Amino acid sequence: MHKLAGFLGAIFTVAVAISGYAQSYTQVLRGQIVDAETQAPIPGTVISVVRVFDDSVMARTTTDAKGYFLLKTVPVGVYHVQAQAAFYSARIREDVTLVSTKETILDMALTPTQLELGEVEVLASPFRGEPLNPLASVSAVTITPEQTRKFAGSWDDPMRVITAYPGVVQQTSGFNDFSIRGNAPTGMVYRLEGVPIHNPNHFGQAGTSGGFVTQFSSELLSRSDFFASAFPAELGNATAAAFDFRFRRGNNERREHTLKASFFGLDLATEGPFSADSKASYLANYRYSTLGLLATFINLGGVRPNYQDFSFAVDLPTAQGGNLKVFGLGGLSELSVGQTGTDSTTLDLTGRRSRRQQGNNSGTVGFSYEQPLSNESYLHAA
Repeated sequence: MHKLAGFLGAIFTVAVAISGYAQSYTQVLRGQIVDAETQAPIPGTVISVVRVFDDSVMARTTTDAKGYFLLKTVPVGVYHVQAQAAFYSARIREDVTLVSTKETILDMALTPTQLELGEVEVLASPFRGEPLNPLASVSAVTITPEQTRKFAGSWDDPMRVITAYPGVVQQTSGFNDFSIRGNAPTGMVYRLEGVPIHNPNHFGQAGTSGGFVTQFSSELLSRSDFFASAFPAELGNATAAAFDFRFRRGNNERREHTLKASFFGLDLATEGPFSADSKASYLANYRYSTLGLLATFINLGGVRPNYQDFSFAVDLPTAQGGNLKVFGLGGLSELSVGQTGTDSTTLDLTGRRSRRQQGNNSGTVGFSYEQPLSNESYLHAA
């Protein structure tokens, strides 16, 4: 009987010992992470608890908005505690001992990192606004259709865009003629596809080279060269400035039509291929004065600006790889200010007692031909 009681007591003692050995103790690890220089809390710091003898991560958390972190169930033992935050040097607190009898409070301060950045070199592109003419050396810029739509006060007019450049002064308020470095506007030369043309503006006056509204439509224009001085030899007749306009190619795969209404005109543009089997294309635009239409219904103070213009471009590719381009531009304009009619008995005595008429009719038709001769040369005739 005594032997049985002793045996049972031994079994109970072993069971209690085994139970005590299997029980794992945990403890709380908490603290705050701050900036070493300003003592400001560092939110988002990653806290890692690494076991010493095998470098395994036993727990991980991040600090809150006030820089505090809390780990509630870390097994007791000896650890390395690592703190990492963006733009700060990582900090490791070695041999941090967690015991079962009390919480461990660990505060750490991180030092901001000093990043040495490589130098940044900002260079202006020498090809911005590079002229199409390869012989242009200085004082030459390219005007794009996008600029005519974006520049303040441009009114879809490339001549008004030029007034935003240095050395260019608008001569008359409301008109697009300008002076380059004090030179007379009459020394202006206009070209279309390399062919000299008339003054491409409505209401042009003698002794000027501009007008109130351009005959060009932004629906047809491509990039155009403007020369303020140091003209290439082909522009020898220019003494003030030169403008060389280009028409873009029409869509040679599908027909497209555009209707645009603005304060200065109603534009109708069309483009497309001549046939499905040909790469030849056409591009045409017709515009009529919006102000002229309004003047028939509304009294604009005796002012009736009537104008209309038509422009076109036809591209005909050749079998030898060349391209024949036929183009044209023309406009009709008439501006009446004051009384209407010729009968003095019908004068409106409450308004202007005089009558002034101004306007001009002009047009140009031309062609150009380009033919590649080799990989390094081509023929251009206009």
